[in-house]
Amino acid sequence: MTEKTKTNVLIDGRNFTVVGNGPEEYIHKLAVYVDKKIKEMVSKNSRLSSSMAATLAALNIADE
Repeated sequence: MTEKTKTNVLIDGRNFTVVGNGPEEYIHKLAVYVDKKIKEMVSKNSRLSSSMAATLAALNIADE
């Protein structure tokens, strides 16, 4: 059984503790990517709430 890794990341200005099987560096890369996608949504429409921006970013990521 693989030991779970706890990694603290910052996404959209909020701290999250992510528990996963991947290395810490990989989890950080994922968080940076998600944060970038959220910022892209906000740059296109600054009136989006943070939850709307996160939802739209998730939709775009799922489409990739």
